[in-house]
Amino acid sequence: HALLFGNISMHYANKCPDICVTSDVFLLSMVFSNPANGTRRAQIRQTWANLTDVKGLLVLTLFVLGTSDSNDIQANVIVESHQHKDIIQGKFNDSDGNLILKMKLMLEWVVTFCPFARFIIKSDEDMFVNYKSLVEYLLGLKRHPDDLYIGRVIHQEMPDRNAQSKDFIPLSQYSEKYYPDYCSGAAFVISQDVARKIFVASIETNLAVPYAMFIGICAKKLKGAVIDRNISVNCNNIHCPLVDDSIHFFSSYSGVLKCKESISAIFSHYFEM
Repeated sequence: HALLFGNISMHYANKCPDICVTSDVFLLSMVFSNPANGTRRAQIRQTWANLTDVKGLLVLTLFVLGTSDSNDIQANVIVESHQHKDIIQGKFNDSDGNLILKMKLMLEWVVTFCPFARFIIKSDEDMFVNYKSLVEYLLGLKRHPDDLYIGRVIHQEMPDRNAQSKDFIPLSQYSEKYYPDYCSGAAFVISQDVARKIFVASIETNLAVPYAMFIGICAKKLKGAVIDRNISVNCNNIHCPLVDDSIHFFSSYSGVLKCKESISAIFSHYFEM
């Protein structure tokens, strides 16, 4: 990895390099969090992330942070990290403008320090993740568990061309009419091989677009995006079920979704922002 990616230690304020060394991790959960939100991380540890074993399979939850401009907040994060040993922190300011850096850091850490984790879920800290339902879903897949990219698919999203908008994307930055299909950044699941492929693609991709679209663009680079007749996104055989026609993964509330398959929500918004 050092030959491929350079001196990895330079990228981290804290990296927990040994947490996966002796662990056979089935599901690695990477929660994007803000350094100031120590109370929220504590709530997550005490609630849905308190589950570490589903059907004898290990679930490991870690938090991914940037750094804070506040010395007090940064000092609190250091204490919290020493206490819980579950914080991955990059050497960049934690801000909306650096979400692509945060995503690249997460992917780099996964392929470097936890390369045998079978599946990785990325979620935001305002989400509730039902680990039991998610593990059962992954175990029940009727296809090979590689090349997997699962979440709420956004189809034919158009770049914001309004020059007055904070999300303005000029044609010089991204010239296509639509973004490639991608999974919502709030929560998505990828297999280990997809984490590696997307990370390698991300190294050569420098675009100032929202980070969830960035993942879709990297996936498309692997080998063109195609919608197949099985209601899925296929990016070089990377499958992402379309939410309107298959299992519903997201809701704007906690609880049971009343969808046609009567499946409990795997991901839902949990905290008030």
